[in-house]
Amino acid sequence: MLEWPGGAAERPGGALAAWWAMNAAQHRRRILYVITMSGGGGATRYIYDLATHLPPGYEAVVAAGPDGGGSLLSSLRDAGVRTHALRHLHRPIRPAADLRGYRELAELFFSERPDVIHLNSSKAGILGALASRHAHRIVYTAHGWVFRESIPPLRRWVYAGIERLSSRYYDRIIVLSDGDRDAALRLGIPPGKLTLIRNGLRPLEFAPRDEARAELERLLGLQLGGRRLVMALALFFATKGLNHLIDALARTETDCLAVILGDGQLRGQLERQVARLGLGDRVLMPGYIEDGSRLLRAADVYVLPSVKEGLPYALLEAMQAGVPVVATRVGGVAEVLDRIVVEPADPAALAAAIDRQLTAPVLPERRPPEFEAMLAQTVECYEGLSQPAGAAQ
Repeated sequence: MLEWPGGAAERPGGALAAWWAMNAAQHRRRILYVITMSGGGGATRYIYDLATHLPPGYEAVVAAGPDGGGSLLSSLRDAGVRTHALRHLHRPIRPAADLRGYRELAELFFSERPDVIHLNSSKAGILGALASRHAHRIVYTAHGWVFRESIPPLRRWVYAGIERLSSRYYDRIIVLSDGDRDAALRLGIPPGKLTLIRNGLRPLEFAPRDEARAELERLLGLQLGGRRLVMALALFFATKGLNHLIDALARTETDCLAVILGDGQLRGQLERQVARLGLGDRVLMPGYIEDGSRLLRAADVYVLPSVKEGLPYALLEAMQAGVPVVATRVGGVAEVLDRIVVEPADPAALAAAIDRQLTAPVLPERRPPEFEAMLAQTVECYEGLSQPAGAAQ
């Protein structure tokens, strides 16, 4: 790492700052971020925040697959970050497409010649690990292990085996929670490869409650009045547990309106569930909204009903907004949230927790982790790759 002359702790100004900037440019380390999906979601938020805030001396390049619409890549280009749109890297398992995705990544790694490849999501991790052929230094962030999901035992065993095999190619594995670190150790991954770095937030601007509720009224086309509001922000994937939230809302005893901001492949299924339970006037899904977290203070309760997570940004945002929260005990949730946490896939417990928060709300006492700490620890991880993989951290 390029250090200040004389070991100065702060960057000086004037001629010395110009000297440092010139030398930093000559020694820039290229970090190539790879992710399967290019739409919304926590993992894409993670990459955007890191790629746009690397310190001087680093260059970020981001490659992502087409699933999700490409908003990540367009946002990064607007921020001045070089990007690559990967044509063949898709979330579903498709052997023919996956073989093309493997070749595409191998060609990208050869042409970019990055100092560090930072892989994100299971598919990008597996194909990226194989495509690297041990020729690059690799960091992999596990945004919640797939084998910790509620899936059939055989699939869990297969996914665990794939993650164990892939880990041999990684120099460092970033986990987001103590629980994921313990799961990796049980899988047989060497402890020296594992680095715990929790997701962190930059200070966000939230619309005041009255303004946020007025904006939601315009979006929904109805008057909220004094009605209590339950809110969730999520992609419509099975891991987000929105079906359990809808079941829970059919059981709540407190009158409330629920708004789920997001979209995804399960929309039709969730809409049919809402209709079947007769909740059409109580559960509204107006779609994905850019910067939907701005409206969090409109909510009386924020609910995270996931069955699998790493450390979800939506939860951290609700904590920063100062909104009463109900969340499931998945990933690192219980490690940062000190208030109402219930077991996943339990609509009855979720309904009871929502009722408690609507009638006698309690706020989280802890503050979410800060982005500056996350960034510093991640850069330190990159710097540590000058040491042999598995060296003491």
